[in-house]
Amino acid sequence: MEKMIDNPITQSIWKQTSDGNWRLFFNLNSEFPSKVENDSKLKVLIEGNGKKILKMGSLVMSPKGIGRLIKLDNKIATVKFLKDDQEDDFEESQIFSEFPIYIRILEKDYTNWYRVLIPANGSIENLKKIIEELKIVDVTTSNYILIHNGTELKDEFSFDQIDLKPNSKILLCGLKMTQCKISRFSTTYNWWYTYNTDGVSFSVNKKMKLAGLGLYGSHEGKTQNGTIKIFEGSVSSMGAILYDEPVEIPPAPEQNNCITQIHFKKSVNIKPHIEYTIQLICTNYCYLYYGSGGKATTEGEKGVEFYFKYTLGSSHGTGVESGNFPDLYYYA
Repeated sequence: MEKMIDNPITQSIWKQTSDGNWRLFFNLNSEFPSKVENDSKLKVLIEGNGKKILKMGSLVMSPKGIGRLIKLDNKIATVKFLKDDQEDDFEESQIFSEFPIYIRILEKDYTNWYRVLIPANGSIENLKKIIEELKIVDVTTSNYILIHNGTELKDEFSFDQIDLKPNSKILLCGLKMTQCKISRFSTTYNWWYTYNTDGVSFSVNKKMKLAGLGLYGSHEGKTQNGTIKIFEGSVSSMGAILYDEPVEIPPAPEQNNCITQIHFKKSVNIKPHIEYTIQLICTNYCYLYYGSGGKATTEGEKGVEFYFKYTLGSSHGTGVESGNFPDLYYYA
């Protein structure tokens, strides 16, 4: 197995282009040593030889890059390349359905390399799923971008479009996020009777991660039990469920200390200009505190604007101006 050494790329510099994207420019001729023994900085996350069963018509990695396998006869594979519509023949042993790449975390004082096996027919979106499943980065508190040959890789790019080769080097730039909070209401009252479901719909103006929310507690000494759900759209049956977790809200000590903070086990990705709904499905009855003085548009930190609206998932009154869900916690 090939090994890597620290700091193989020199003279790197980040520049912002005219379209607002960041590009990393570096010495593209820098090479990795072919073998370096006992390098503790390399983490091999997925092992394998890449020789899964080759399927006719599938994308494969060849010595000339990724192409489509159109023929396999007498150990000779014919591959058609999409970029130039040309065909070429290779020995079957030179053709792979999967191949390794190297990922480096671009952070100060953090120089680990990761070796990951990826499918030839994959995309950057697939690669990000692998990165997140392997917990290479903490996606609950960070956004990140991937850089290859000085260019940011977009989710919609397929591997053949960006000319990946075996052992290609990809930089991962993690952008640490700060947790922010918005408060929907200016005044708190009591005597809000809960039953069945409660909810509110919202959209935002920019991408962010919803990390949790505040819920009012009971003023009669009862614990509120239920389930928190977050789904796309303003009607639960119309959108994908993004979060589903039981919740227990203890009774509130007093009116000035009546909000319980609920932090999600995993932050929910929220896309701009798409409606989402937060729903609380109650399993018992009790009287809660509630808020008033809410607005349809609320400006939060980091330039995130929230647009609230009434949802059909609210069967006992929460809406824009009053009700539950007083706080929202998010990363941006």
